[in-house]
Amino acid sequence: MKKFTYLWLTCLVILSFACEKDTEEINNTQPDIPAANRSVGASANDFLSTDKFTTLTIEVDYMQGYQPTTQTITNLRNFLSTLLNKSSITIKLQEIPAQGSETYSISQIRAIEEENRDFYNVGEELTAYILFLDGYAESDEGNQVTLGVAHRNTSAALYQRRIRENSGGLGQVSRTTLESSVLNHELGHLLGLVNIGTAMETPHEDGENNGHCDDDSCLMYWAIESGGIIPGMMDSRVPSLDTNCRNDLRANGGK
Repeated sequence: MKKFTYLWLTCLVILSFACEKDTEEINNTQPDIPAANRSVGASANDFLSTDKFTTLTIEVDYMQGYQPTTQTITNLRNFLSTLLNKSSITIKLQEIPAQGSETYSISQIRAIEEENRDFYNVGEELTAYILFLDGYAESDEGNQVTLGVAHRNTSAALYQRRIRENSGGLGQVSRTTLESSVLNHELGHLLGLVNIGTAMETPHEDGENNGHCDDDSCLMYWAIESGGIIPGMMDSRVPSLDTNCRNDLRANGGK
């Protein structure tokens, strides 16, 4: 009798362990939606390092008639490939219906994302979501305009209607140059620049424009997301990160 009881308990322990392991494996395949609802910069190390995620998938949704140029997407891939320790970076484009709204608030942008976003973190795959809008920022007033915004830890949006009005014409930068500059800038914020999730190795945050670099030739200079033109852009050059920003990213797990 004692022998039977001992064997039964042993089997129970083994079965319990197996069930726990199976449950853990199943849960690891479920999309982690709550992980996409954190503050900007909170996933900086996740983007940069391989500590938790080895691959990256970026979902790019654009409203009908407001698709980014092919070169803009290529520029984004090249930008991230030079900074992130990821074995693969996949970018998926999808057209979604135009909303026809003149302006968009952050709450509206988030509602559109929640309705249309298809990809969330699963296992070792990190995901991000970029939205190209058919309208302007609700906060625009006079000459004070916004071209893009990073609003969650893996989410950003570009006000594509405003970008098109400020590019491609006589005396303006090319559409690809402005699109790429704003898009890469917002991804820079998701990577924690400047001082919003990735610590500064050397102080270089603009005291008058928090979250931005004080170097007016750097990709993370404040003017890029506010309609300004910085050195090199008129020559169709997308600004790059300055030495301070690159050093910050390396120290936080980047290349």
